[in-house]
Amino acid sequence: MSKKLDINGKVATFTMSIQGGKLPDSFKAIIAVAMNFEGATIEDLYKCCASGQSARVALQAQLRTKTVSELNGLANNGLKVSFNDIMKGSVTKPIDRLLALSKDDFILELAELGIDTEQATKIYNFKHGLES
Repeated sequence: MSKKLDINGKVATFTMSIQGGKLPDSFKAIIAVAMNFEGATIEDLYKCCASGQSARVALQAQLRTKTVSELNGLANNGLKVSFNDIMKGSVTKPIDRLLALSKDDFILELAELGIDTEQATKIYNFKHGLES
């Protein structure tokens, strides 16, 4: 995907660079984003434009709070997000956050939920289409 903005129906696709904030100085992730405007009213869009808000800037700010592992996962897999979720400050669902983690981090997260390493590995491999 190029860095330009493409619009297809109610979906805008673009890439964005995430760096800075609390992320390590040398870290930079390039993430392919598909932003869906389904469910956004014309009033939502007017409010965003008239107030000087930017959905892209809001999304970047929210993504800067993610871990390096999560951002690397998003850089590899892309991000599908709705305009409404961005403007509400909620850009990733818990499952998306989990799937964006490295295998080791995924297993650690599931261990905190009481799932043993063997089962967590099977889940990770299944969700990522890997052989067990």
